[in-house]
Amino acid sequence: MGILVGLLGLTGVVIGLLAGLPNRYIVADVRCTQDFNIERLRTSSGTSLIEDCDEAEGSASWKVGLFSFGSLPLVARGTVSSSTENTYYWVVLEDQFGRFYIQNPAIRVEGDTWSMSNIRPGKEIARIIFCNTDVDGNREFRRIVDANIGTGRWPALDALPPHEVRATVDLSYIKGFPYI
Repeated sequence: MGILVGLLGLTGVVIGLLAGLPNRYIVADVRCTQDFNIERLRTSSGTSLIEDCDEAEGSASWKVGLFSFGSLPLVARGTVSSSTENTYYWVVLEDQFGRFYIQNPAIRVEGDTWSMSNIRPGKEIARIIFCNTDVDGNREFRRIVDANIGTGRWPALDALPPHEVRATVDLSYIKGFPYI
């Protein structure tokens, strides 16, 4: 009986240590439309993930955070060729269960260049979606953001306001994998 208790205790220690290993994301696939290009995706600390939408996938990875308490925000920028003053751009994260998380603030567009500095994928995020919408859709995105910004909680959404997908970055989350 004492040996069994000892083995169970040792198993608990090993599981606890493995849970503390750094988690990583790998960029699995990148897709852009002809009029919306991702020129750069980096961690806020400078780790380069994508330098061009056509870059080979699978080679870029970053640490999410020890004990899964969070990650550095990602910073993205690129070009857009068909933006009008009534077109609004947003970043949305999709988790592995098909739920959505709107990132705030909206993408900033100046001329033909766009940028976003607060993309925060946590564990279970499978895709970063760059999308655009019209005035009514933007109003709905803003309503959702404004309803949650003061709470510090960002609920998962089963559906998004009307939008068009402009680019996606598919991610693979690797839990407790220390060397990539």
